Amino acid sequence: MPNEQEIKAARVPAFKTLLAMDANAFYDEGRGANCAQSRYLCYYLQEQGLLTKFYPEFQAQQKDDPNGVKSLQKILAESDLDAFKVRWEKYVMNLRPGF
Repeated sequence: MPNEQEIKAARVPAFKTLLAMDANAFYDEGRGANCAQSRYLCYYLQEQGLLTKFYPEFQAQQKDDPNGVKSLQKILAESDLDAFKVRWEKYVMNLRPGF
């Protein structure tokens, strides 16, 4: 998971930045943090009962929303992804092994 030091040092990118990355940026720049952030975003969505709603929305809107930012905002009912990221980071920081 994004570790506590990365979150505290604000090295976890904004979700708009993460979602806009191409494969080279995603895997070459902060690979571990990017993969972990993506994984724990999906985990959060799953635990909130939103993951099965997000993916079909993302697929349906891919032409107009290729990065999925608008789809994520819609599914989360959250226009401010920076505010969501603050809450998400607290959620992740409270996860314990074996969750």
